[in-house]
Amino acid sequence: MVHTASRANRNGPAESKAESKAESKEDKEADKEEGKDDKAEAAEGSNDTNATDEPEVVLKQKKKKHEKKLKLERMDYKPKALSEEKIEQLQKRLKELQEHEEEVAAMAGLRNELEAYIYGSPRPTARR
Repeated sequence: MVHTASRANRNGPAESKAESKAESKEDKEADKEEGKDDKAEAAEGSNDTNATDEPEVVLKQKKKKHEKKLKLERMDYKPKALSEEKIEQLQKRLKELQEHEEEVAAMAGLRNELEAYIYGSPRPTARR
């Protein structure tokens, strides 16, 4: 394998340079021919579009709707939600406290009436 790679070097750098120049000339000529063909096609294409006056067709992209179902998991942090039993207990206690406050208010009203009656009654005059 080493022998084949060094074989090009044996022919000398003059031959390899000549070969590369010839290849580059061929490439340039091919590029020129392609450029002429492209220009000719462009000229023909521009004449066709002006002559026929076809309306342009504009394609719009359709939006796709993506749905993904999510799983929700409830995680309670402080203050935690009350259970059904706890709610019932607290409502019962609230009712009891409300009844007690009504009794206290009724008792205060009765005391106030008694006190008003006592102070509103005529005082016995003192005998001297």
